[in-house]
Amino acid sequence: MKKVISTLILFVMIVALATTLVKAVTANSIVNDMYELGKKYGATNADKVKAERFVAENPITDAQAQEIYAKALDAIKVLEEAGATHFKKLNTELNADQKTRLRAICQEAADIFGVTLTYRNGNVEVYKGGKLIDVYTFTDKLAYTGNNVNVVLVVSSVAVIALATTFIVRKKFANA
Repeated sequence: MKKVISTLILFVMIVALATTLVKAVTANSIVNDMYELGKKYGATNADKVKAERFVAENPITDAQAQEIYAKALDAIKVLEEAGATHFKKLNTELNADQKTRLRAICQEAADIFGVTLTYRNGNVEVYKGGKLIDVYTFTDKLAYTGNNVNVVLVVSSVAVIALATTFIVRKKFANA
């Protein structure tokens, strides 16, 4: 009977300790921790590299890292509430209230870094000291790359045909 009670008490203590464990986030691990949170919503390795560079250029303390991680968890709660599936679809998956709450949470996290976020046309522009640092795109629109080879080929083909026709018509009138 004594062994059963001892085992039961030990089990309850282990369960109590396991439920109170909090993820320890440090300044060195914040990028990896944030990346793990964001992978579900489409965060890429390129995003991770950008974040690593930013944190390397703008060091933070462990306390700041924990604050930022807490804000990220708040943002994840808003995304889960909305049923969001990908960062690029937030404009359609979140209602106006959820967008407002998410923007407020993101700005609070940005304040810890000392940056300002500006939202324009599906992009988030990051400013520090009035200087544009980076632009993140959160839309599914394909970027126009300036490649208009097909248009050039069609127009030049029409021009060549028109010139050839003009040349042939002139030659017939000249021979007639």
